[in-house]
Amino acid sequence: MPGDKAIQISREQVLVLPNFAMTDYASQGKTRPWNVVDLHNCKDHASYYTALSRSATSAGTVIVQGMDPSKITKGIKGYLRQEFRELGILNEITAKLFDGSLVGHVDGVNRRELIASYRAHVVNIKETENEHLALLEYEPIDPGVHTSYRAHVVNIKETENEHLALLEYEPIDPGVHTGSWKLLGDDARKASKKTTSVKKRKPEESESKPKSKKKRRTGEKEQNCDSTEVTSRREPRGIRWDAENYSCAYDSIFTVLFGIWNDNGPRWSDRFGNISSPMKDLACAFERVATGTESLEGARDLIRAKLHALDNNRFPNGRVYTYLGNPLSALFGRRMWGVQKTKCLRCDKTYDERPGFSDLRTITNELGDAVNNCRYGVADWVRADKLRDSAYKCGVCGSGLVVVNTTMSAPPLMIFELATADIRISSKVQLLSNNQTVSYSLRGAVYSGGKHFTCRVIDSDGSVWYNDGIETGRRSLFEGLMSELPDDFLDTSRARDLVREVAVAIYGIDD
Repeated sequence: MPGDKAIQISREQVLVLPNFAMTDYASQGKTRPWNVVDLHNCKDHASYYTALSRSATSAGTVIVQGMDPSKITKGIKGYLRQEFRELGILNEITAKLFDGSLVGHVDGVNRRELIASYRAHVVNIKETENEHLALLEYEPIDPGVHTSYRAHVVNIKETENEHLALLEYEPIDPGVHTGSWKLLGDDARKASKKTTSVKKRKPEESESKPKSKKKRRTGEKEQNCDSTEVTSRREPRGIRWDAENYSCAYDSIFTVLFGIWNDNGPRWSDRFGNISSPMKDLACAFERVATGTESLEGARDLIRAKLHALDNNRFPNGRVYTYLGNPLSALFGRRMWGVQKTKCLRCDKTYDERPGFSDLRTITNELGDAVNNCRYGVADWVRADKLRDSAYKCGVCGSGLVVVNTTMSAPPLMIFELATADIRISSKVQLLSNNQTVSYSLRGAVYSGGKHFTCRVIDSDGSVWYNDGIETGRRSLFEGLMSELPDDFLDTSRARDLVREVAVAIYGIDD
């Protein structure tokens, strides 16, 4: 004290919680069967987790006062997302180093150099990255605002203008309509001068697809880029590969999506917009492509620039490879269309219930027993996934738990990453939603091999088209009708002496 007087103070920890409720500061690191929680003054999602994590069950948790859900739902800070991503990559490097599967010369004196070295050797990975979907939060950017993430973004406007100039072309015979050579909604270009010379083929019969089911024959000459017979079906438009900023991962996905969107632009624009913000932006870009004010290459570069600004490691520019799952995860996988429950069928006790069934799903061998351990198809996997065994047992009766997936509303698209070669591509998939069977048709597939991605587009009438951004560019090659091709035809694609395996199957809802 000021007068040099000493006062002895004796204190003890009070064996009660403030206001008799758990907070982030009062957390004692033990699990409580009955946990009263006060979240009113918790500042962020980490505080919420600290307080709530002491609960043994949701039924034994009581939340007093009010709470702010936005502290959980608004997402985490960008620097923290980046930290989690980098920790995940370092964990992956450590695991591969341990089991001897680390390929290439990967080294670095610090975290940044090590991750950059590893990503330079990561090509065509089939495994799903152990990364939570929350880390893929998408934020639209202003292309005019310069940020540190946009340091290597090319001049998008100049690139788009250059691509549009390259679109000043026309088929050999203006009387023949080929979808890939005509800018939709821009009839003025139909009279433009023929600028390129191609090999002419002898007149042949070709089919068109009028609104009626009847086939109509024409005797017009058409273009072709190899010996494959090309008919007057509406040829899907492809995307030219960017040799300066390797783009095959984006080209293959966007070519399939544009083929789907082009069936009914207004309807699919609404559907794309309900999936995610990047898909909404992509639909708007497709609308500009249809009116001739944008090229598919420009649409690709626009979406790619936004993703690059979000994460320049996962969505790099330059002559580096992109893991196919990264753009797929950014476009899909965040909207949940159903509920996933872990429950006991014997005593009907539910242990866990959470949103489930996203647009993007990964198929592994884990359901092999459910389909007799045979080489099964995508349709078999979807059926078996509705009810599958869990690794846990019921705490009441000791029976094995099951995971029940219920779809509340049918997604417009279903995208399957194939993490195993023991899977067949099904032409049709059926999904039970609200006690109604919803049918989906295969609309495209992406193939991986030789450090490159290619794709096939399947029209609504079952026509199969092959596209390679390097070999065919904006052209697509007609390969036949689904009904006439062998069952295993779509499982692989052949280009010269290279065989590529299917990596992704894309299904669209039947209208």
